[in-house]
Amino acid sequence: MPLKILCAGYGKDEKFEIEKEVKSIFTPPLDRQSWSVSLVKLGSQITVSVDGPDERIRNKSFLASRTSLPEQLRDLLTASGYDLSGAPAPSAAPTPVPGRTAQNVRDEARPPSGRWPSIVRPPAAAPATRPTPSTPSTHAAPSSAPARSAPAPKPPAAPARSGRGPSASGRHARDQHQCPSCNGSFVVTYELQPNEPSQLVAVACPHCWKLDRVEVGESAAIERAYRADKA
Repeated sequence: MPLKILCAGYGKDEKFEIEKEVKSIFTPPLDRQSWSVSLVKLGSQITVSVDGPDERIRNKSFLASRTSLPEQLRDLLTASGYDLSGAPAPSAAPTPVPGRTAQNVRDEARPPSGRWPSIVRPPAAAPATRPTPSTPSTHAAPSSAPARSAPAPKPPAAPARSGRGPSASGRHARDQHQCPSCNGSFVVTYELQPNEPSQLVAVACPHCWKLDRVEVGESAAIERAYRADKA
């Protein structure tokens, strides 16, 4: 199934423009793979949910503005290991012709007489004589320039990490909710820090893509480190 884009809260013209902009990010061969991108407009913000063709991207969600949406979407795909350059795959090596060996090729190139022409080699040149120094030096002259050692190789750069990982003192929270629009059950997953308050956030229902408001930990709400999955 090719790229699928779902929009909510947009007019006809604005929906056409944002769909066109999102499609331009998925360069070949990504545009022929199974992708689902949900865009829910909430005031000046956009709730974005992305589901990819393999385990590198599964139900990823984030908030973006209209101007930062393309850059944030490209960063998510690049950080997950997808190539957006659109470079074609390398062509396969040519298949050798069966039955043809080096001996067969040599026999086909043999002249009709059956004998290879003799190779006339030019006479070897006489070795050049070097003049003998009158008083050979017993000590080599010291070099004026100090010897330079080869530069040490640079260590490989660490892979870029997006976002901040969960704190060792937090716990993995999974809150179950029910969508008031379609009555579908879904689970909101996030990291909850000890003794932190809750905060309302906007989450798109994974069944009908309607926008719901649920409570998550304050740190997860600020960092947008939460996601909604079908129960």
